[in-house]
Amino acid sequence: LIHNIINYLRSRNYIKLNKEAVYLKTSRYLCSRITIFDDKINFIVLNTKFSGTLGEFLKTKCEVDDIRSSNKLLTKQIILPEEIDDVKHYLKSLNKQLIDTMVHEQDLYKKYLNSFNFTKETILFSDIGYAGTIPKVLTGILKRNTQAFLAIASDPGVHNIGDHNCHIESCLCPGAKFGGNLELLNKSLLFESILTAPHGPFIQIELDKNNNIIFKN
Repeated sequence: LIHNIINYLRSRNYIKLNKEAVYLKTSRYLCSRITIFDDKINFIVLNTKFSGTLGEFLKTKCEVDDIRSSNKLLTKQIILPEEIDDVKHYLKSLNKQLIDTMVHEQDLYKKYLNSFNFTKETILFSDIGYAGTIPKVLTGILKRNTQAFLAIASDPGVHNIGDHNCHIESCLCPGAKFGGNLELLNKSLLFESILTAPHGPFIQIELDKNNNIIFKN
């Protein structure tokens, strides 16, 4: 929807863009899944409110449900974001095969992103909102300065992601917080379900039998 709106506005010269907008296959779950074991940028995913076991976090927040490890760390109670450093340490001790799988998926996603041949200019992302997890993660993966123009941004401003910046702006409600009077934010998961129906958001990336990149819901 947003992709079509942007290109319509560009065609009518209401906005100035050097190139036509492209639709990027991504999701908060996919970005979380492929970077949760990346020690350089997983602070983005871990900077969230959560209380429960490490295994529950990996399943509910990162869609990592293919855990075949009996590691006792999976039953470890964690509180985020207060215990980010501890959780980053726990993640390093999990099943190596699982970690290697996520690293492989991140490499595939990098290949997908690079297929767009982005110019050297700052990359602009646009989405409904909210915390900016996706543009922040994409900044870390691409190692490029980016801008994100969101309808609603609960965390606007310039964010340092390694050696690069992600500048998030909002056109409607900058700084809106969950629990306030903004129903579009409070019921964001409901709106996400509607917008991605009937298939749901992308969760996994892999190669098919012909070595073509495919996304799975």
